[in-house]
Amino acid sequence: MNTMKQSVNRSRQYYVLATMVMIFTSVLSCKKTEVVPYERTSNNTILEYKVTNAADTLFGAIDNIRNTITLYIPYYVGIDYVVPEIVIDKDAKLLDAAGNVINLDGGIAPVPLDTTGYTYTVSGSDSTKRKYTLVLRIAPHPDSLKVGYVFTQPGSTEIDYDSSIRRAVYGRLPIYGNLGSTSANAKFTLTNRTTGQVYTDILKTYEVTPGANYYTMMLDISADADSGYYNVKMEHQGRTAQLPPIRLVYNKPKFTNLKSTSVYAPGDTVTFAVQGRNTNDTQNGSLIGLDRVYMKFVKSGFNFGGSYPATFPDDLFGQQLGMKIISSSRTEVKAVFPELPAGAIGSYIYSFTIDYPGIGFYFDFKDETGWGKDNMLATIGRIFTITAKK
Repeated sequence: MNTMKQSVNRSRQYYVLATMVMIFTSVLSCKKTEVVPYERTSNNTILEYKVTNAADTLFGAIDNIRNTITLYIPYYVGIDYVVPEIVIDKDAKLLDAAGNVINLDGGIAPVPLDTTGYTYTVSGSDSTKRKYTLVLRIAPHPDSLKVGYVFTQPGSTEIDYDSSIRRAVYGRLPIYGNLGSTSANAKFTLTNRTTGQVYTDILKTYEVTPGANYYTMMLDISADADSGYYNVKMEHQGRTAQLPPIRLVYNKPKFTNLKSTSVYAPGDTVTFAVQGRNTNDTQNGSLIGLDRVYMKFVKSGFNFGGSYPATFPDDLFGQQLGMKIISSSRTEVKAVFPELPAGAIGSYIYSFTIDYPGIGFYFDFKDETGWGKDNMLATIGRIFTITAKK
């Protein structure tokens, strides 16, 4: 029995001793406390993105995981670009592409609505940078887009959505429909029905006007468009519509007259600008197939209030005075003012009551245009002066 007690006592002694050793070892190993620093999140973030040029208050949805700013713009908001107000941490900086600091008070550039891939870079107080991509989305009208060129009958407000039209290149074309917005942010895709060639630069928005029954959008037809038959697709404020086909043609050009009080000398460059961008197609034209330009004095053109220098030689009337063509495009031609005898130097007054002007500028076209030769397409202003060659 005593032997058993002695064995138990020894076990207790060993246990106490082992416990003391463990405590002592633990104390020795913990004599120095290790401090782990707190990792602070960088302040290189955009806190708020707000549109300032819309009637409604619009905010962008900021995603700091994908680093995007998504902005939804209602279809009826008639803006063509976004002017943002950006809020960042007071110690952060907004940078441009070159790394320069952008002034948040008026220094943020507007962004056109058709822009893709536009980015903003924010530099935190720790100099780390974050780049955000702006994503612009249009929240579309609930109804389908319907657009036409004409009305069902004169004086009607009912739009004909099926009739095709014929229009002159370099003209101005109205279209009508349920646009629901004055935004000019429209894209037109034209496909040539013969060649299959696709164009996105033939039709451009000039202006949009709201109305009680429909909206009117005025479109400018590019002077560089090819004649032909085209299928037309329109995209506007998140909606798409297929318009009736359109036929584009070349009209014989008319030129703006030289300005009144103009002064020219032999050898000077004269610029003749083609008339265009008119809703009246008879006033629109395209300069193609030009063969020759000349100037001609017509004596009867100075009757009824017109006048010319007393020294003007009679044998100069009716002569075709060639003007060398320097350059030409669809919208203008530059030519050299012709050589003239000394007697033609002086002032001229043009009368507006006769068929042929006292001084006219004539244009010959190649046969394939069908416009012929000797076309009087420009004249002078009320007062015109010819000086000696420089």
